[in-house]
Amino acid sequence: MCEIYHFLRINHGSCRQVDARKVRAVVIQILYTLKGSGLDIIYLICLLQAAKASIGAPFMIALLIYTWRRRHLSAYDKVEDFLKNHNNLMPIRYSYSEIKKMTGGFKEMLGKGGFGAVYKGKLRSGHFAAVKMLLNSKGNGEDFISEVATIERIHHVNVVQLIGFCV
Repeated sequence: MCEIYHFLRINHGSCRQVDARKVRAVVIQILYTLKGSGLDIIYLICLLQAAKASIGAPFMIALLIYTWRRRHLSAYDKVEDFLKNHNNLMPIRYSYSEIKKMTGGFKEMLGKGGFGAVYKGKLRSGHFAAVKMLLNSKGNGEDFISEVATIERIHHVNVVQLIGFCV
């Protein structure tokens, strides 16, 4: 019953203080108005539900976008913090378009492992490079951070040297 008062913007304090006779009078007045204009109560109910949906839907969409961005940007921020802290030791940072150009659009796959595929690429200097694309990175970017940090520190004959990376 309070919804009718809120819908009509009638303020009588709390809903418990509203007199039942006044509510009935308002309902009868609404029904009389609707009956006189050829509309029925179903139209009013649909109109009220549509109003609720039009207010609620954008709010829910905004909430979902906020949650998604917060989750994904926090992973990006962790990676960025790691890169800032290890800036002196880090290799070259490439853009995605540069990586795509190096690999010719990821045409030639050299192999595939648990963390992603490795593609053949060619640097501007003419040297060939193996480009690893991580798939389904979990743990808020921690897989990426550990992989870059580990490969960066390893210097072995059978392990390729890390030249650069792309976030």
